[in-house]
Amino acid sequence: MALFDSELRWYTEGEKNQLLLGAQAKGELAMQHDECHVEPLEKPLDEAALATAMAAYLAVGGMGCPRCALRVRNGLLSLEGVLLADVFLGQGLAAAAYDPRQVTPDDLVAAVAGAGNDGRHRYWAEVVAVMPARRALVD
Repeated sequence: MALFDSELRWYTEGEKNQLLLGAQAKGELAMQHDECHVEPLEKPLDEAALATAMAAYLAVGGMGCPRCALRVRNGLLSLEGVLLADVFLGQGLAAAAYDPRQVTPDDLVAAVAGAGNDGRHRYWAEVVAVMPARRALVD
């Protein structure tokens, strides 16, 4: 399962991580962020929880490179109850599938802001849409 990418194609979390790490290895990341290092957070998918999950789409600001996008993604995934998360740097968008009994859209906004907690990065987000995850996800 995965959320859409910028061209509405679907990638698994592992494929998304490989794309980000591949860009990092090729030196395609913004040069002003050379000192930044971010490891992708891996989280096992609870497919049963997707049946009742919600999906939120957020407009995200403050990201300057793929490492920033990965930092925001990690911030979302670090919340207990977030099942999947994708971040699209070029579009300034993030999508997260979450358990509404554990997470609210405001929690997602706070997680994005908290992802820039190192003193050098500042991210912000605004919820633009919320819907049942089953409408936003495909196999």
